[in-house]
This record gives sequence, structure tokens and C-alpha cells, in this order.
Amino acid sequence: MLLAAEMITFCVLVFPLPYTIRKNLFRFFSENSIVAKIAYGLKISFIFVGVLFVDALQRMFRVAAEFETARAEHTVHDARTESTIAARKFYAQRNMYLTGFCLFLSLVLTRTFSIVLDLIQTQEDYAKLKKAASVPVDFLYEPV
Repeated sequence: MLLAAEMITFCVLVFPLPYTIRKNLFRFFSENSIVAKIAYGLKISFIFVGVLFVDALQRMFRVAAEFETARAEHTVHDARTESTIAARKFYAQRNMYLTGFCLFLSLVLTRTFSIVLDLIQTQEDYAKLKKAASVPVDFLYEPV
């Protein structure tokens, strides 16, 4: 669920919107106190996902070591035992990849959000400079 929400959020961030809508949307996200509280809660949840990632890595290494030990000792004689070990290995790898992608996408989302905010700020600065440059020179200087 968290991974799907991150993917939807990323699509919304990079979706081409008109400048005014994008500016208002990002200003709302960056300045609203409720959004800040939600972001704080998400940061805490990502700490838990990080712990789950470490656990999934440990479990994957443990299952892989058990599989190699069983293969080296030739103790895998039954098809059920072999399929059980393969299923455990699959589940461990699946959990590791899911939590890893979730953590990676959270970093990508954070960076993308800050880049888009910088882009909006730069566009505002450019518009101000362009407006200032379009002021006639006659009003700035008195003729000698």
C-alpha cells in the first residue's frame, strides 16, 4: 500500500501541469501544517520500513545459507522439502525487494519534490528579472 501511494505521488509530482497550478500545489504542500504532520508520520514509517529491510536482508542471507548447507550435505531428498526451501527463499527475496524499492522511492520522491520547488523559485525569479528588464531606461536615468 505504501509503495503504491509513493508511485502515485511520484506520478503527480512529475505530471506536466500549468505553472500556476503547479506553483499553488507545491506551495500548499510545502507550507501547510497538516501536510507537515503527515510527512513527519511518513518519515517515522520509513524508519520502520528500513528496519524491515534489514530484517529481510538477514532472513534472505540465512535462507540462502540454509539452502546451500542442505545442498552441500545432500539432505534434500524430498520434493516437498526442496519446494519449501525454495518458497522461503522466494519470500525472503520478495520482502527484501519490496522494502528496498519502498526506501529508494522515498528518497527519489524527496529529491524530486525539492528539485521542483527549486524550479518554481527559479521561474519566479526569472519572471521578476524579465519584468525589471522591460522597464524603459528613460525612467531610470535623467538626461544630462
